[in-house]
Amino acid sequence: MKMKKHQCIANFLIGFGSILNIAPVFATTELGSPKDDLENLQKDWQAIGADMYKAMERLNNGTSSTHRNK
Repeated sequence: MKMKKHQCIANFLIGFGSILNIAPVFATTELGSPKDDLENLQKDWQAIGADMYKAMERLNNGTSSTHRNK
């Protein structure tokens, strides 16, 4: 399949623009459902809670690597 002249020019300008980040090409992505968003948010907050719990345990056990002078 041969490209038309304006297609070649357009492709060249898109490529050149992406190097200079003048006209970035936007990729299309599939968006999940609101249920997927809810599940992902729940997993994120569970991970944050687990990390905070571990940090509090380390402070309570005195194994923290940072100490504040009070």
